Amino acid sequence: MKIASYLQSYPHIFKPMEIGRGKEKITFKNRILLSPMSDIGYGIDGHGIMTDEGFDFFEQFLHGGFASVCLPIELPPNGAHPRSIVIDNEETAAFQDMHKLARLAQAYRAHLVTEIYHPGCCMNPGPGREPITASDMYWNGHFVRGMTYKDMDE
Repeated sequence: MKIASYLQSYPHIFKPMEIGRGKEKITFKNRILLSPMSDIGYGIDGHGIMTDEGFDFFEQFLHGGFASVCLPIELPPNGAHPRSIVIDNEETAAFQDMHKLARLAQAYRAHLVTEIYHPGCCMNPGPGREPITASDMYWNGHFVRGMTYKDMDE
């Protein structure tokens, strides 16, 4: 019997993978994980709430056998990407949508993970919202200052 070439290169791809220890251990059914896809746009409405199309978008990966899907969450909300998930408290519909997506993933024996990101130099300036980045740089012709230790502590 001939073994598929990808299994020769990646013999563990369909084997379970464990991350963590003890009570913190998570077991993934295989090693096929969906990376965060920046802002998925079409699956999020203008208020940061996931639409039916957003659930369908993630379900296609779960149905295809992925062991996890990754939901990108921008902090502060709507910092640079107007159609990204907004989770600012436990009462928001988007927070509830995250739970719905987690249940959907569990139905496929998969996990929901999140990537929490800051828009950095792309941040829309406004009251209390200053674009910052890892180190001093120019972005689109404007100076953006690098973060300080004080910024990181906040």
